[in-house]
Amino acid sequence: MYRRSQYLPSFARTLIGLCVISLCAVALLFVAGTATAQKFVEGTHYTRVTPAIATDAPEGKVEVREFFWYGCPHCYAIEPHLNAWKRSAPREAYFIRTPALLGEKWVAHAYTYYTLSELEMLDKMHPLFFKALHVDRLRLNTKSRIADFFGEHGIDPATFSGVYSSFSVKTRIKKAERLAMAYQIKGVPVLTVGGRYIVKMASIGSARQLFDLLDYLVLKEHTRMKRKK
Repeated sequence: MYRRSQYLPSFARTLIGLCVISLCAVALLFVAGTATAQKFVEGTHYTRVTPAIATDAPEGKVEVREFFWYGCPHCYAIEPHLNAWKRSAPREAYFIRTPALLGEKWVAHAYTYYTLSELEMLDKMHPLFFKALHVDRLRLNTKSRIADFFGEHGIDPATFSGVYSSFSVKTRIKKAERLAMAYQIKGVPVLTVGGRYIVKMASIGSARQLFDLLDYLVLKEHTRMKRKK
């Protein structure tokens, strides 16, 4: 997990200390493995959120929320695995991302995410921005630099800047801040399910195990919702 205290301006330094706390487990997440039947245990594989937090899922759906930062190498690494899970997830699942704001440059990236969302350009530009930071090593950490970057990829810089500074984006930023505080987010990536559970990334040994755990928690919460009716 990439923590607030680990935020550094140089990407080279972000790779230092990858195997502290839960980082070894995050790295192991991407080792291919065979699926095994497993009983998931509260406190070992996931923790309960008390009190539960209201979600943005449509009626009958279970929210799966990822807190992330574009500059986080672990968020970049987990991205293709989450995309694979979304294609095979239980129909009850409703996936949503929330950018974390745990450092100065995290803020610009959070504004970027919501700007792309407002422009309905996330599908195309979200992976492009991740790649620019982690593969191309571009220093995209201010509104002007980010606007110029997307200007090279078909989004008018003035339009991007205008939406970036808009009331709607600022409103979404404030909501993201409130959610991070409610979930007590101190690092990323973090995955929550149904506003009630947080995945313990340190317990995950493979991508398959993560998928199985997400499926388990989604169905667990959906069953609870049905019983409540």
